[in-house]
Amino acid sequence: QEQYFVSVLLYLSVFTLGVAFFLPVAMVLTVGGGYLFGVLEGALDANIGGTIGSIFSFLLVRYLLGDQLQERYADKLEGFNKAMDEQGNLYLLFIHFIFVIPFFMINILAGLTRVSLWTFIWTTSLGILPGQLVY
Repeated sequence: QEQYFVSVLLYLSVFTLGVAFFLPVAMVLTVGGGYLFGVLEGALDANIGGTIGSIFSFLLVRYLLGDQLQERYADKLEGFNKAMDEQGNLYLLFIHFIFVIPFFMINILAGLTRVSLWTFIWTTSLGILPGQLVY
């Protein structure tokens, strides 16, 4: 209580780093955030940390592997890239909602596609929110 601001910053930092480095810790940290800060604030803090960490991991994969993969298999990925351009936002939103694919795997797989960073950000933030409220 006395170091509330520091506690929130520490929580956000741990959550962001855990997600950014592909560690499967989102569920545990989300539950911990709810316990420490309450349901609504815990979910909001988890959403902020999760989204920022996802952006880092998405960009890391995109610029380390995604561009090379896209160049190497451009002809084979043409149809896939077209589908992602047209429906990528719905696809990303759906896979976040269903909780079947682990959070860190979605970040890796999305980084290998050509989905825009903005689309990735808003679908991640909106898509993970229901699960964070439940946890």
